[in-house]
Amino acid sequence: AIQCNLTGTNNFMDVQPVPEIREIIWRNAHVSKKLIDARKFWANLVLMGGLITWSFLVVAIRSIDNASDLINAQNSFVILLTSIVDTYLPALVVEGLVRIMPFVLKAVCYWVRFKSSSEIDHYILRWYFGYRLLTFIFVIIGGSLTQSGEDFVDDPM
Repeated sequence: AIQCNLTGTNNFMDVQPVPEIREIIWRNAHVSKKLIDARKFWANLVLMGGLITWSFLVVAIRSIDNASDLINAQNSFVILLTSIVDTYLPALVVEGLVRIMPFVLKAVCYWVRFKSSSEIDHYILRWYFGYRLLTFIFVIIGGSLTQSGEDFVDDPM
């Protein structure tokens, strides 16, 4: 008891309740909190830049609706097919890209080396919601702003 250090540093340890035993990722148990926080900071920075890039990508994909202009067809089936491509292809491409995001986020979580699967789930859910929300906003607002801009150009008054 004489060698016990009772005058330690404040907030030296970060104590949290232990997660359920099946949730612990044992290969990451030895990783320091400092390393996880640093990697989480860089991952958040990259994903924030990805949100900005994502917005430009969604707007660019949604603006592709000129397949009917490229094909001068007289056949009603071809006209129907090009109108379907004009309408649904951009939405399907955006949806396909959104569906890939959880796998990208899972890879980011593997790099960050979280210590429990609930931390991974929380991180993926938060960022996936952000990407989904941004996609929704740019699809709804981007479409209405484009239509309003075209209407204004056609008739300013």
